[in-house]
Amino acid sequence: MRRILPLVVLLFLSLSCEREYGGIDLGGDTTGNVGGGEVICDGLFSVSEVKKVEFAPGNLKSGGHGFTAHQYDYGGLFGWGTGRNPGYTDIEADYSEFYDWGMYNSGGLWRTLSTGEWQYILYQRENARMKYGMATVWGVQGMVLLPDKWVLPSGCAFKAGYGWRNNVYDSDQWAKMETAGAVFLPAAGYRWGTEKYFVGTGGYYWTSSTDYAYSRDAEYMCFGESSREMSGGPRAMGLSVRLVQEKN
Repeated sequence: MRRILPLVVLLFLSLSCEREYGGIDLGGDTTGNVGGGEVICDGLFSVSEVKKVEFAPGNLKSGGHGFTAHQYDYGGLFGWGTGRNPGYTDIEADYSEFYDWGMYNSGGLWRTLSTGEWQYILYQRENARMKYGMATVWGVQGMVLLPDKWVLPSGCAFKAGYGWRNNVYDSDQWAKMETAGAVFLPAAGYRWGTEKYFVGTGGYYWTSSTDYAYSRDAEYMCFGESSREMSGGPRAMGLSVRLVQEKN
């Protein structure tokens, strides 16, 4: 059985991505408005050819109920599928079934993205390679995702690709970006037992999917200053959760 222990995961973000699922690493292409003509920003993200979602206004808070006040707040770190009981144990049997955190927030209107949906956002939707960029928002490092329809706000800049200093926003600039539909995923690190790793330098976000190769593990989306990918690991790892709501 595969287990990702802290040392192994520590090595991961120091290396370039190897599992890109068809993504293209830009290394810093500059972009302003994506697409031509008049664009009405609606903050929606395609997760398939026929389905769109809106991201929650922040990560899931510690305790498993409600969202952080700001997108750049870290929030809690949860074992996989612990929506019914957001506590922590190191007993694998406690993570045998997935209970979506969204079922216990706002009357079940929210849910967790699957691996395939994350892949679609990052690599497969139109202009996907131009709609992500590492960034520092109000001093917090993480990844910015742009919605399908996007117009760059006045007084702001956006550069697709890698590097924490690639995009730097103060509170006023980020407020404009957020109003235009941009999403920020802070690099909150991960928890193994009671210890936390890569806080501020690595982002790990659960999917609703089990690992395609190791069914006792679950899959997550992760990123660092020079990488973004889908990966998998033990369900007892504590990772961030960002929920979505379908808008079709």
